[in-house]
Amino acid sequence: MDLSILYSKDKDAFIEKINNCKGMSINTEVRLVRKDGFVIYCLMNGNCDVSKDGRNTISAVFVDITEQKKMQEMLRVDRERYRIAAELSKDILFEYFIDTDTMVFNERFKNLFGRNPIIHSFVNDSFKRNDYVHPDDYGLFLDFCCKLAEGKDFVSTEVRFKRYHNDYIWCQIMGKTIYDEDNKPSRVMGKIVNVDYQKRELDALEYKATRDPLTGVYNKEITVKKIEMYINGNKSGKHALLFIDFDDFKKVNDNYGHLLGDKVLTFVIEKIKSVFMEGEIIGRIGGDEFVVFIGYIENKKEIVRKVETIVSVLNTAYKDDSHTISISGSVGIALYPEDGTNYEQLIQCADKALYYVKNKGKNNYMFYNSIT
Repeated sequence: MDLSILYSKDKDAFIEKINNCKGMSINTEVRLVRKDGFVIYCLMNGNCDVSKDGRNTISAVFVDITEQKKMQEMLRVDRERYRIAAELSKDILFEYFIDTDTMVFNERFKNLFGRNPIIHSFVNDSFKRNDYVHPDDYGLFLDFCCKLAEGKDFVSTEVRFKRYHNDYIWCQIMGKTIYDEDNKPSRVMGKIVNVDYQKRELDALEYKATRDPLTGVYNKEITVKKIEMYINGNKSGKHALLFIDFDDFKKVNDNYGHLLGDKVLTFVIEKIKSVFMEGEIIGRIGGDEFVVFIGYIENKKEIVRKVETIVSVLNTAYKDDSHTISISGSVGIALYPEDGTNYEQLIQCADKALYYVKNKGKNNYMFYNSIT
């Protein structure tokens, strides 16, 4: 290996690591310098052995993880911003009295939420569905209140509260329990921090890190991870992986240009997304190649109905003021666990089924087990 490609600050540590791993596998991060002088982060996976002539030999694969490292740094910076904002913001302070179930906030609570800052029967009344907590967060808020009344040493949660003008904002609630002379919990001192901006920024950043920027579906890396995670957590179920490819889409780009091709692509993907439920995984794994993973299938007829709907949706036309472009698509289907027990096996089988459809005239679908 030409050590000149190693980033200078990593060279000594890399050499030491290699010298200490004879006969062992290598799994490490290292920075490399490209021809243009740009430094990239790589994940190195391989083995280090000793050849017959006594020299160290390395067999390894380098995977460029520069973008992931940048994203990690962006997330780290965002968390740091979140921490600083919490310190500098004008927090709502509170004191909760466990024996009397009374919550006392400072005046900022009334200014922000328009409610009385002294609330009697705070925990008991939390079991009544109050609209000041966002309906999706009610379970989290109820759990927080229960821990508050139990006198847990430290309690915290993040929920959305309704402000006085009826919109919801994300708030972080944190409390520390104070004990009496008998070491029994008596009060909880804490604060409510308005983290709405930070929360939405972080959500947006995480969304960008996991989504294909053009179509809004999952990118390839996240698609694979989500499918593998789902399979590992639901090994006893029956699932299906659909490999979708637009027919002759290259001609669209060649005849109309990539800008219009992108518009056609997003147009059709919106139609595909409308066919599936929220829990089903849709990902873009290539230019005009998409994967859909459907979990817990009751029977094959269920898949046939879904796929026939997809093929029908794909058989459409994009129209604007100047163009009418006909579109169609083909689908290859692999079933878990019959055709494979992980993403790699399933996508290979679905790809073979898709190839069969393409050779038979396109604009159709095929199960892998129908061609074997």
